[in-house]
Amino acid sequence: MKYFVNKTKYIFLFVLAISFFGCDEDDEANLPQVVAGFTFTQVPNTGAVSFINISEEAQRFEWDFGNGETSTEINPIRIFEEGTFTVTLTAMNIAGASDVFEDQITVVLPEPEAGFDSGLLTNGDFSNGGEGWIGNALNVVTEGGNSFNLATVETAGNPFDVNLSQVVEIVEGTNYILTFEASADRARTILAGIGLNEAPFTNTAPVVNLTTETQMFMLQLSAADFGSANSRILFDLGAEVGTVVIDNVSLIEGGDGSDSSSGDDGDDDMMGDDFDSGLLTNGDFEAGAAPWTIGVGADPVPVVMENGNSFYSVNVEAAGNAFDVNMSQMLEIVQGSTYTLTFDAWSDRDRSILAGIG
Repeated sequence: MKYFVNKTKYIFLFVLAISFFGCDEDDEANLPQVVAGFTFTQVPNTGAVSFINISEEAQRFEWDFGNGETSTEINPIRIFEEGTFTVTLTAMNIAGASDVFEDQITVVLPEPEAGFDSGLLTNGDFSNGGEGWIGNALNVVTEGGNSFNLATVETAGNPFDVNLSQVVEIVEGTNYILTFEASADRARTILAGIGLNEAPFTNTAPVVNLTTETQMFMLQLSAADFGSANSRILFDLGAEVGTVVIDNVSLIEGGDGSDSSSGDDGDDDMMGDDFDSGLLTNGDFEAGAAPWTIGVGADPVPVVMENGNSFYSVNVEAAGNAFDVNMSQMLEIVQGSTYTLTFDAWSDRDRSILAGIG
């Protein structure tokens, strides 16, 4: 009897074990299948990638971004350096079933913008505040991420009474090109150029006409009769009242020196005494109107002489088409060629004109 009872117990345990394992296999077979997957969106030019998890029937996730970083987030966002990366997602359910999906992403970043080139100068864009600059007009202001020098002249006097300078070596007999951006709160002039930073303060600093619009100026200056290690670029602002903004100043060797003039000669012609008209004739109007004409006709343009300087002057009394009031000079233009047109201009008010070739 005892043997029968023991045998019966073993049979019962064996049947129970079979039933237990059979239930596990049935349950696993009935679990939904895990499917791993993702898509991604790149933010152009930033390296930022947003991953969208589209896995099915999964509750846990392991990401390998191929750059040494991992994550267990559902929809991660990562910043990548430039390159190609294999991103792997392992998706799992609560029973331990899993699936793996991988895809490649290629990140292309823009070339870093080159910093402003001040040429022979230091900190020509004022991004380091007043570093390198001297003078009582030095006042660096930063707005909207851009730094510039802002000077206010309250009382008119000598041009050099209000000055912004930077010491730089000037080699005698060398030509230089000075470029800068400038504007003012009104139409006014300044002197800009190069010169000695010690007696006798010899310089070449032509008059520059400013308006309320920011303009890029390029002066071709000659150090024909001066130069030393203790020289400077200079902006003399004190002759007229008003606020003057100066930015992005650069000095390099080169040019033809054609804009050179004495800083205190009162000459309003920014191009200096020996003006080169290039492909044009009589670009400084020193020979009167010829060969300048009104439109494409033969009528000469009005030319005025004041204080020894000749210039074209016209008064527009009624607004209309831009071409209704015109000054032209005939010359050959070669198709496919690039030309540089330079000129001085001012007005009795803020207004616009059209200038070019055609």
